[in-house]
Amino acid sequence: MKALKLLGVAALTSLLVACGGDDMNSTLGEPIDGIDVGTAEDFAARVGAKVYFDFNMYDLKTEARDLLNVQAEWLNMYTDVNVTIEGHADERGTRAYNQGLGSRRANAVKTYLLERGVNANRIKVVSFGEEKPEAAGHDEESWAKNRRSVTVVAQ
Repeated sequence: MKALKLLGVAALTSLLVACGGDDMNSTLGEPIDGIDVGTAEDFAARVGAKVYFDFNMYDLKTEARDLLNVQAEWLNMYTDVNVTIEGHADERGTRAYNQGLGSRRANAVKTYLLERGVNANRIKVVSFGEEKPEAAGHDEESWAKNRRSVTVVAQ
């Protein structure tokens, strides 16, 4: 079962690399021109940081789990890198509720990464609730962008 999961992660990584632009022309661990491996820039170029959620939810969708599998693989490759997982919510709901929802979202991501072997001491969780929107609009398209978690590599 574990070998099957690793094979799936490897296949996903290959797919991400094959579908990427000119900057994603190598596999995890291999240099990209101008970017040092194991850095925040490497993570952003190779992996991706954002996981999106449905309204009022904190469960991980299939595409979120796929992305988090690659995040876990990258983090397990660079064991000296720490991350902060930021939880966010859209503007609907009270400030206190959105703060809690952002926390539940960030912790869902953390739990998933822990289950894939990332050391808990390397992961910090913070909730911004509705305070740091990605999109400023007051419509479903904007709200969908604001219901997210972001994995930030410590510099």
